[in-house]
Amino acid sequence: MASPPRRARAPAAASTAARAAALLARPFTRSLLLPQVFALHFGLRPDALARLLAGTSPARDAAGISGCARALQALAASSVPADTLLRWDLALGRHEAALRDARLAQAAALGDTGTPFVLTHFQWLACAVVEWHLEGLAADAAAHVAAIEAVRADLLPQLSPYTPADARKLACFMATGAGKTLVLHMNLRQFLAHGLFEAQNILLLTPGEGLSAQHQAELQASGLAGLGVRVTEITKFYVDGRGHGRDRKRPKKGVSEATSRYEGPNLLLVDEGHKGGSSAGAGDDSEQGWRLKREALAQGATEAQAGFTFEYSATFAQIAAKDASLYDDYARCISIDFGYARFWREGYGKQPRLLNAAQASGADFALVAGLLAFYQQRRVFDTEPALAHEFAVAPPLLACVGKDVTAGDGDADVAVLVRFLARACAATPWLGERLAEVLASARPVQAGIGLPALDFRWLREAMDREGQSPAQLADDLRQRVFGGAGVLELRLVSDKELGLKSRGAAGDAYFGVVRVGEARKLAEQLVRFGVAAGGEPDRLAGSLFGRLDIDPRLSVLIGAKMFVEGWSSWRVSALALMNVGKSPGSEIVQLFGRGVRLRGKGHSLKRDDDAPLAVQVLQGLQLFGVRADYMQQYLETLQREGVQPQTLYVPVQQAPAIGGLGLHTLQADEARFAGIVVFDGQAARAQHQRVAPALQASVGLGPAEVLGPGLVQCALAAHWLAPEQALQHALAIKQRQGWTGLVVNAGALGSFLARCTVEAPAGHFDAPGTGPARRAQAARLALEAGLSAAWRDADRRWRMQRLAVTALHADNAGLPWQEVDGQRQLAWRLELDVAQHVARSLLEVAQAQVAQGLRDSGFVDRLMGFLASEEGSLQDVAQRLEELLARPDDLHSETLAAPLPRLHVPQHLYAPLLVDEIAPTRTGPLDTAAQLPLFASDRRVPLPLRISPPALNRGEAQFMWDLRAFWQQVHATPRWHDAELFVLRNPAAGGLLLYRGSGFAPDFMLWLKRGGRQALGLVDPKGLAMHWPDDKLALIDDLARRSLSLPVRGFLVSVTGPDQMALPPGQGRDAAALKAVNVLLQSDTDYISHILHTLDKALTTASMPEAAPPAPHPLSELPS
Repeated sequence: MASPPRRARAPAAASTAARAAALLARPFTRSLLLPQVFALHFGLRPDALARLLAGTSPARDAAGISGCARALQALAASSVPADTLLRWDLALGRHEAALRDARLAQAAALGDTGTPFVLTHFQWLACAVVEWHLEGLAADAAAHVAAIEAVRADLLPQLSPYTPADARKLACFMATGAGKTLVLHMNLRQFLAHGLFEAQNILLLTPGEGLSAQHQAELQASGLAGLGVRVTEITKFYVDGRGHGRDRKRPKKGVSEATSRYEGPNLLLVDEGHKGGSSAGAGDDSEQGWRLKREALAQGATEAQAGFTFEYSATFAQIAAKDASLYDDYARCISIDFGYARFWREGYGKQPRLLNAAQASGADFALVAGLLAFYQQRRVFDTEPALAHEFAVAPPLLACVGKDVTAGDGDADVAVLVRFLARACAATPWLGERLAEVLASARPVQAGIGLPALDFRWLREAMDREGQSPAQLADDLRQRVFGGAGVLELRLVSDKELGLKSRGAAGDAYFGVVRVGEARKLAEQLVRFGVAAGGEPDRLAGSLFGRLDIDPRLSVLIGAKMFVEGWSSWRVSALALMNVGKSPGSEIVQLFGRGVRLRGKGHSLKRDDDAPLAVQVLQGLQLFGVRADYMQQYLETLQREGVQPQTLYVPVQQAPAIGGLGLHTLQADEARFAGIVVFDGQAARAQHQRVAPALQASVGLGPAEVLGPGLVQCALAAHWLAPEQALQHALAIKQRQGWTGLVVNAGALGSFLARCTVEAPAGHFDAPGTGPARRAQAARLALEAGLSAAWRDADRRWRMQRLAVTALHADNAGLPWQEVDGQRQLAWRLELDVAQHVARSLLEVAQAQVAQGLRDSGFVDRLMGFLASEEGSLQDVAQRLEELLARPDDLHSETLAAPLPRLHVPQHLYAPLLVDEIAPTRTGPLDTAAQLPLFASDRRVPLPLRISPPALNRGEAQFMWDLRAFWQQVHATPRWHDAELFVLRNPAAGGLLLYRGSGFAPDFMLWLKRGGRQALGLVDPKGLAMHWPDDKLALIDDLARRSLSLPVRGFLVSVTGPDQMALPPGQGRDAAALKAVNVLLQSDTDYISHILHTLDKALTTASMPEAAPPAPHPLSELPS
């Protein structure tokens, strides 16, 4: 077939020395060669091709032609002849039918009706690329390779040249649960049909025996058992030095085989043939070692005996990220990119919900919450069998994974997990009390993430119907999960398995299995340390692990890394992670893949987000862990996986040039404070602390939200920490922080503690056994906070004496400087994720806001109408942005509409100001019914546009709108006619930062100027629901007391209502009490007036020395 049309040639490749770094710096999914070549044949980019096929029906018409083929036939830019496309499609149809018939026949033999196998659109695409490639090699291999190499040279010159050897390997990059096994069966039939060579051996290589057994069964089901496929583990081979100067490796004992025995040509089918750990080194058990084995089996004894390799994995991106050579190899041979990010966005697989305790102190809450979520799944499955059958949901299974098995004195991760289950299984009030805590706090503190990460709506409804208390719920949980309440007993059933049962369970049935490498050693440790009771070995039980898919009474699986590789099940619905997923790697992706697999209704593999609530519970994957921080990062990273940002710049104009305005600003001294601070227990700021588990929760691929239990307040007493202990702790803090000038004594520390308060869950400090330790810890934390505050207060007062006034110019004003084509330019930087679809993103936001009651029920319909009329796809937004930027005059107009909402405020020192969301305003007619944030500064939803510096958020935009409206109304009145007003958005990075200890970088700097006099206002619109800013308010008070040549006043503008504020003890909620401490309510109609009158008063009462002329500055006179 002819070469595909080429796009504009890319720049030349980087030098050889920088090549590895350049490769690894580029997102892997942007470097995939074969998807690029195949898509170009149809005049499309790979992402556009994938989106096109996603909208097609997988069914075949009366002529046997698939919806995918019909969609590609209609493309005017296609260079693929119609008869060629139909030939590919009909060939796929024959293979598809053969697999379908075989699988239905086996199901019928087992007494089941079965589900007809139909290729999904992405499975069709994966197989179509293989069909194109194999046909090209069979017809004219040299021409086919040359055509691919031409595209590489044009578009991906950073990759190594594409060679005939590369053409003998294809890799399928698909998420776990996307049906890689059936694609493997299709590819096997395709290869045999094209007959590139007669394979001496067909080897299906896996990482473990469990996966090998599953492949044997699947080959049998698809009618492929008679093809002579040998299924075996890659670990059973060693490279024995044949050719290429390799050193001979000593064979392992037992079943190890030399690769030279398989002279070839061999056909290799490699499923997850990765070690999963470090790619460094070339040892037999390293990633490179496994790679050598694959290559040795594929290359054959001679060049004429070279074979062909198909690889299948969900973790190519993670493996490639570690090693430039692997990156280079796989970028040239991957045939399709359908990783988990795309898989999830298109509605496939289970909906992940993550609850992570960042510290061990939150372990109990996280584990109980996860167990309750799993119990809800079990209860739905038991009580809604018809729905479970209709949506093809397997019996829920809780899989618990720890990093360590036997390390430590009974505190290894697996032991901790078993101990937790033993405590939950026991007939004590503990579980009911913990469930009550979880149910009381399982809701997001902040609204806006759609569904909560711990979604107990179905369970709450069931509890209300049946009048269940938490204690009764605990009884039912023990019955459904453990088979009944009682002492946890473990029995050795094999060298690698321990059976778990409750001694109160009916029928003496096992409810769980622990699968580890040294089961006997673990059992001895667990019994010795009192974690569980020991029972007699049960060698007649057989493998419980092997019965997981057929025995629904087995509801819990515990282990370490042993079943991460080479095991899959439809059952996993909850994953407990103990110190697993702390750092990046393919291992966590494989583990994640154990749970996301979903059959779906009609074996569609898709979840149904509009199904009844019970089905949504069953189609969820609840992840809960302790210190599983990377799992959260992984979910957020997947949101951006494969996204190719398009960068645009919105020019900024100064009007007039900042250097010519004669404005002044503050300059902080960065010297280190080294004074003497005597700690006064009566004068120091009393501390109020909250004790709650540090829990992160997320839904889908979204960012984490915070959960917390209900808290009660109590006084912290001095006797909670003995005087000598308090003094020693204070001295340790002093030494650790380097506060050499801090002077403390036991009496001052005791009087300070007596003035402090603490919020904690009810009974937290009175719990038997742990209460005294918790009280002492609370006292230590209060001491640390009080000493730190005292030191910061002294530091701040010292710095106030060293503040300087300096001229404002273009280089110290925090202006948005960007590097554009090698030139420094004032501009906003936009990054548009062209792989996402803005219409879908906006509709998801709209639906979430309607569900939360933030919008009326007709909002979604209005938005859909708008998107339809505006052709609101992301590509359209990109095009409209480019068109807008090509018309600079239009950028000077204000609009709140897509694609670029922006404000023009005459008093602001540059324009325009980009806005991510406009709040309804009191000060003018502003219709925001269809306005949604386009920018990604609202991290709760996946949106396609990122901007630097960040666009104005709701509170900031409201402030600018209110300021402009007020000044337009009053500036001509006698009070203000001779005054000038200037305002500047102050960025967090590069702008004014007063006193790093307080972190006070106000959002806006506001100048009121009359003739030669000026006053500076520092305005910070913020939410105060989570934290009361003591340091900032103290700094604002200090600034007002300073006698500077530039009077300075500060204001915190609260976007939070007084009822939702996190107020400290003694602080009033009314507007007057808040205004007295310089906190203004944005909801008050006079807050702008108060700011300007305060500045005007400072201006007229201050003695204003003659200001020195500003020093010349190379950027002070930029043209406007």
